[in-house]
Amino acid sequence: MKKPLRGLFFCPYFSDMMTVEITGTPTPDSVITVAALKAHLPVDHSDEDTLITSLRDAAISWVEDYCNTRLGDVTAVGYIDYFYNARFPIGPVNSISSVTYKDAAGDTQTLATTKYWYDIKTKSARITFDNVPDLYDDTFHAVQINMNIGYA
Repeated sequence: MKKPLRGLFFCPYFSDMMTVEITGTPTPDSVITVAALKAHLPVDHSDEDTLITSLRDAAISWVEDYCNTRLGDVTAVGYIDYFYNARFPIGPVNSISSVTYKDAAGDTQTLATTKYWYDIKTKSARITFDNVPDLYDDTFHAVQINMNIGYA
């Protein structure tokens, strides 16, 4: 069985879920610094800094993958094939900056904020659309939702 690509998330159990691509990269120091970890360990020298850094990075990666979340503050793009009520398969979603789409001519447009609303307070954030324009036919990922996710 192939392992999914890191940074792409899709939940096959919910047909209303979208694919999310992580476009930003938080620094592990924004989650926890090596100095903060050393304060909890009986280490007062720098000989073990490389090992502590490696263990920290592995732990952050494991928690993020296991919990399907981001511990640092990152940008991401959600992809759906057409306008429909959708849930975000990763979280927490902190904000949605814009929604873009391919119009009937194949040009990228930004959807007016009056045409969509979202709920980022629920555990699985969601977005819904109303009175939307026609999309370019026969294309995947015609709608892109630009967002900020993660625990900051």
